[in-house]
Formats: sequence, C-alpha cells, structure tokens
Amino acid sequence: MDEPLIIRKPISKEDYELMNDLIVRILKKPVNYLIDPEKDGLESQSYPYMTFFKNKIVATVRFQKTNENNGQIKDLAVEEEFRRNRIANKLLRFIEGLVLCLGIKKIALNPTYASIKFFEKLDYKIIEVESRLVNQKELISMRKELNLNK
Repeated sequence: MDEPLIIRKPISKEDYELMNDLIVRILKKPVNYLIDPEKDGLESQSYPYMTFFKNKIVATVRFQKTNENNGQIKDLAVEEEFRRNRIANKLLRFIEGLVLCLGIKKIALNPTYASIKFFEKLDYKIIEVESRLVNQKELISMRKELNLNK
C-alpha cells in the first residue's frame, strides 16, 4: 500500500450510507443479522470513523462510550480485498488513542470466532462466553484495559 490511509469521521449523509453499506455487507449479511443499521440508544455517545484508500472506503469502526470509564468497539469491518494489510490494526490503535484522550480505561468488544486470535494479539482478553438461545450461537465478550504508560 503505497498511498496513505485516511481515517476520518463521516461528515455527510452519503458517508453514513457508505459506512452502513460496508457494515451490512461485511458484518450483518454473512450471519443473517438484522439488516437495518443498529440503533442502541447511545448514538450521541458514539464516535464513528471510516477509513479510505485511494478515495474508496475500505474500513469502518465505531467506538461507543457506555459510561464514564468504559466503552465498546462496534462495527469494525474491513473490505475483504484489503484484509491482511494491517488496516484493522491501525484503525484499532487510532481508536485506542482517542479513547485514552476521552479518559476511558476499558474497551469491550464482541468478536466473531474468526477474529478472536487477532484481538488477543492486541491484548484483548476473553471475559465472558454467553450462550444465546435465540440463534443458538455464543456471544463472546473481550476487554482491554488501557494504560497511558504502555
């Protein structure tokens, strides 16, 4: 990847549509999840970001503050042809820097089975595995404690 990645907040309705399209294609459709963008009542405490390469959206992530000291990473998605280029790693490091500036000390996320090892390499730890009766799948929760001195 010779050209730089650009990470920025969505600024227009079109940006949000591009983000939602990516989220639906990469995260929701493959697991028959609800296709409508997720609304959880905490959008005002949410920090969405999109990543561009050569003017094309290639990744997205949203950080959501859940209380004074905690937050959650949601909707981390990378276009398939751009995987294995450390984009998710760079996007997570960007979010972790933002989170430290907000005074957040713990980040949680719910990975897929396929992504657990990726998050473990970045010091996220499994804290809970919960069985879900609705779709017979398990919900995995991981967390990372942030430290300014690392």
